[in-house]
Amino acid sequence: MSPKTKTTPRNASETPAREQDTTATSSAEATTGDNTTTTERDSNSGPNYSSESDSDSESDSESAGDQPVATEPDGAGFAALGLSPELVATLSALGYEEPTPIQQQAIPAILDGRDVLGQAATGTGKTAAFALPMIQRLSAKDRPRGSISALVLVPTRELAMQVAEAAHKYGRSRGVSVLPIYGGQSMEQQLRALKRGVDVVVATPGRATDHIRRRTLKLDAVQIVVLDEADEMLDMGFAEDLEAVLSATPANRQTALFSATLPPRIAKLAEAHLRDPL
Repeated sequence: MSPKTKTTPRNASETPAREQDTTATSSAEATTGDNTTTTERDSNSGPNYSSESDSDSESDSESAGDQPVATEPDGAGFAALGLSPELVATLSALGYEEPTPIQQQAIPAILDGRDVLGQAATGTGKTAAFALPMIQRLSAKDRPRGSISALVLVPTRELAMQVAEAAHKYGRSRGVSVLPIYGGQSMEQQLRALKRGVDVVVATPGRATDHIRRRTLKLDAVQIVVLDEADEMLDMGFAEDLEAVLSATPANRQTALFSATLPPRIAKLAEAHLRDPL
């Protein structure tokens, strides 16, 4: 069973706008103790999604739009994929019905600890396809207190906020905390949140690299890494940043890569960083 079967969005409006992170250095950039500045690939300011927020408001963004679109019932449901009763109850409360094809294929594989190479466009339910099993695996383990256990890399700040919001909704009843970090957001705010400790970080590659250089993003305890919209990240010039971030994570981590297309460069990335992926 392979998650490489491409599915198309049910609703074109579900596709989030692409806003490329452009390298910019402003006078408002935070400085470290050694007076070095942080280079932010996205200089546009944006609202911070706090993992402590309990807002359940639905939006037209990826977090809400990436809910599974109702398919013809096949009797399987989310429980048959191996999700816990608590997560199934959360999905029911959020209005989820039947799993989409990418969820049917990816969720059991990720729950089993396998690396996954999935081809799926925006709007097919891919956020839930990796976030749900990720949260279940983290909540079932003894997570190091204050250490980051999962890292999700995404191409834009909009997607970072959307994925973090969705993961927060799935994981708050399980005690899993989520933090988005991206360029244009207050560095000091991110530093305070990271210092308090968080389970899941959703980051753009440029800002993640900035934190790694500052030694404020410690990834040595990461168990799961997700590359979401990997083709977009490569298109936006994040290849070197991806390599830098991945090299800071443990070699024995579990990795899931999702991409709308699977050109040779994605195959090369998967070959370098995934182990026997499904």
